[in-house]
Amino acid sequence: MNLKQVKTKVLQLINQYSINGNLVLDSTNYDYTLRINNLIDTAQKELAMIIPIVQTSEITLTPNINATDWNNVPLPDRTIEIKNMYVENYPSYLKIDATNIIGGNILLDPTLTGTLILEYSKFPSDILDTSTDDTALELRTDVQELIPYYVAGHIYQEDNPSIATLLLNEYENKKLSLKQTKSYFKIENIFDGLM
Repeated sequence: MNLKQVKTKVLQLINQYSINGNLVLDSTNYDYTLRINNLIDTAQKELAMIIPIVQTSEITLTPNINATDWNNVPLPDRTIEIKNMYVENYPSYLKIDATNIIGGNILLDPTLTGTLILEYSKFPSDILDTSTDDTALELRTDVQELIPYYVAGHIYQEDNPSIATLLLNEYENKKLSLKQTKSYFKIENIFDGLM
C-alpha cells in the first residue's frame, strides 16, 4: 500500500469518500487528509514493534590495516534487532555472535574478509507531512491493512465518537489477532546425538 491507498480507505471507512456515487472533492476532505500522514506514521511504527520489518544487508568486509584493532562495521540505519549474521564463504560459513555489537557497530576480527550477511529488524522510516502519496508502507501487506482503521478512528473522534470507537476497536482486535498468530520455529539438527 502507498499513502494514497491508505487515504482512500480511510475516507471510505468514515463515509467521506463519495456522495450518491460522486467522489468528494479533495478540498472538502482537506481537514481529514491533512492529519492522515502523521497518523499513518504512528500506526506503522506501533505495528512494526509487533510484526517486525525484517531486511537483509550485505556488507563487504575489508581487513583492518592495524591488525590489533577491531574492524568496526556500522549497523544499518534504524536497526532494532539482529536476527542473524554470518560471513559468507569463510571458508564455508562463519556465524558471528550478537555480543560483538557495541554502540551501533559490529566488532569483527580485523583480518576477516568476505561478505557479511546481516538479517535484522528495523524501525520504519518517518512518514512526514511532506511525504508524497506514492510513498510505500514498509510493513507486510497483511499488517498494512490495519492502518486505515487506526487512522479513521483517530481523525473521526470529534465528528462521530461512536463510529470512531468502533473503528479503533476493530484496529485493536485485528492487532490482537496479529499477536496471536505470530510464531517462530526453532530449527534444530535432528541428527544431533544419533551418531
